Amino acid sequence: MGYEFSFFQSIFLGFVAGIIIINSKISLTVSKSFVRILYQNRGILLFTIFVPVIISIISTKYFTVCPLEDGLMFYFVITVPAVLIGVLLAYSSSLSFNKYRKIIFTLSYFVLLLLPLLEIYYRPQIYLYNPIFGFFPGTIYDEDIAIDNKLLLYRVISMLPILIIILAEYMKLSRKLFFPVTIVLYLILFGIKPFLGFSTTEDLIRETLAGELITDNIIMTYPESLNKKEINNLVLHHEFYLREITKQAGIDYKQKIHSIVFENSSQKRELFGAGAADVAKPWLNQIYIEADSYNKSLKHEMVHVIASEIGSTIFKISDNFNPAVLEGYAMAIENNYSDYDINYLAAIAGKSGYSFSIENLFTSFSFFSGISSVSYIFSGSFVKFLIERFGIEKVNAFYSDTDFVKIFGSTVRELQDKYYSYIDSINYQVNKNTAQLFFGTLPIFKKTCPRVTANNLNRAWVLFNNNKFDEAFEVFKETYSYSGTYSALLGQLLCFEEAGEYQEAFNLIAGEFSKYDESSYEFNLQILYADYAARMNNINFADSLYKNLSSLEVNEYYSCIARTREAILNYGQVKLVKYLNSDTANRLKMLDSLLNNNNYEYMLSIIINLSNNLGIEASEIYKKYYEYFELGGVYSYYNYYMLSNFYLSDNNWNMAREMALKSTSEVLENRKEVYFENLEKTRWIFNFADSILSNIFYRNK
Repeated sequence: MGYEFSFFQSIFLGFVAGIIIINSKISLTVSKSFVRILYQNRGILLFTIFVPVIISIISTKYFTVCPLEDGLMFYFVITVPAVLIGVLLAYSSSLSFNKYRKIIFTLSYFVLLLLPLLEIYYRPQIYLYNPIFGFFPGTIYDEDIAIDNKLLLYRVISMLPILIIILAEYMKLSRKLFFPVTIVLYLILFGIKPFLGFSTTEDLIRETLAGELITDNIIMTYPESLNKKEINNLVLHHEFYLREITKQAGIDYKQKIHSIVFENSSQKRELFGAGAADVAKPWLNQIYIEADSYNKSLKHEMVHVIASEIGSTIFKISDNFNPAVLEGYAMAIENNYSDYDINYLAAIAGKSGYSFSIENLFTSFSFFSGISSVSYIFSGSFVKFLIERFGIEKVNAFYSDTDFVKIFGSTVRELQDKYYSYIDSINYQVNKNTAQLFFGTLPIFKKTCPRVTANNLNRAWVLFNNNKFDEAFEVFKETYSYSGTYSALLGQLLCFEEAGEYQEAFNLIAGEFSKYDESSYEFNLQILYADYAARMNNINFADSLYKNLSSLEVNEYYSCIARTREAILNYGQVKLVKYLNSDTANRLKMLDSLLNNNNYEYMLSIIINLSNNLGIEASEIYKKYYEYFELGGVYSYYNYYMLSNFYLSDNNWNMAREMALKSTSEVLENRKEVYFENLEKTRWIFNFADSILSNIFYRNK
């Protein structure tokens, strides 16, 4: 029992309740009020309401570990009002129509049910408030759905027509008008939703974010909290990616893209409906991103919009709404997943036991049934293979008409076999630990109690951030007992840490560590495990964990962290504990004092990140540690790449270009295409930044 159960039951039971009332032979000649009708049919209506919930309670109690409370709340807030609204529509339509009342009721019920879909199509939102099902979070799966004051208020408002009809009966008004009055009341409710905060319009977006600018190619609506450098950086990235995508895709795109930039995920969830993902609406030429993470998804979302020129359906997306084609096309053009080439990740996934059937991926909706990273990477890598083999024009035609034989002259199975041979032929060095990092997670639809878990975790982290550690710990502990989710385990560990109970934290990890074998969380837990061991003066164990993690070579981030801690531990347990207990500024001071020719290769990466977190400009970082940068080393490409991006943030286009060039000199094959695109980007920005930024029209409130 949970949100989904209540959502579908509200639609089904609302309609069933209406049919029950229709069959009770209501007419104008029978003086039965709405309340009387409810009372007369109370038995069958109560049976209709409570049988599904009782069955679900029994099923939940004996076959799952999910708590019942949240599910029951969803049922009574979402489903029960739907039954009453179904009864109202049936009652009022029976009074106004005799011969066709079933047809009239059915039509009115489904109009009321489907009318809000217009909001998703025409407005900058993917969430819906609806009288039948209460609330729908949108087409992007977001686990965090709660019964909040906003939903409760909407439920009360959606029940007002019932009270008005009861009042009209009490006042002896014409019952024949009840049906048109009911319909008009719900249409009014639909019309005023934006004013009540239950729908989002472009005017509301502009009023809330307050900043807006226009260039030759984009309209960007952004929060006033962004500074001039952040705005410049966003504009130039939009302009570069527009040029790059149209060139790669061979699409002549001449419309303006409207980019809506939210301050953070909370604001995006409130106004748009998807807090956990950035989204595009190709048919509206709009993208919706976050200011602090735009560079992870901006190009991907812009591909979706630009591909609207070759899209089909009313949504201007891939033919037959095929998600593998839709996302695979964007992934192939973007060709960047956490700064790796997607072919590399597809290769190590396949050779590490995470392979996926291309045939199933592209011919069914199995895209959503597997691990999301696997679905995205394999669909993108396969489309990239199609582009290299057949050319972009044929792939563009395939985007509009997903008939493999018609477009490519081969079945998907035949192409699948050729793709597997192609991936196997690429001579990438396979690291199963890197594959585990990216693919060692559960599919979203196989998680235990995802809605309840997300709700409780959100509540626990709010408590934690408000320094209510004891209360937070209890919520984390309870949530972990039925979900086993990593975030709940991490929350408990951090609560122990805040209380200085390192032995308890160490014992907890010791007992739970094996559960995360072969998961993406194993590496982060290994760092925490070693950190708590060091605090407990178990130096040999801590050192062995750091050395083990370093030897796994998961990626540059984990290797540098492990080797830096290992180096500090060589100066003694006291020194490492001091480092672990320090804030960002003091950690930076310690590393600055310890940096030398023996440890710079990995310690420099940590210093760059700490400095950036403190707002230190890239030029200061480079100047201070110039001699170590010039020494090169195994991670030099990684350090220069980070510096290049930090220089872009500082609007120092020339140095961003220089660092990008240095990053390409010894870059690994698995990142080569990403790093060279970054070089091309910095060169383009250096050449065109002044002309683009000088021609911006600002349309602020």
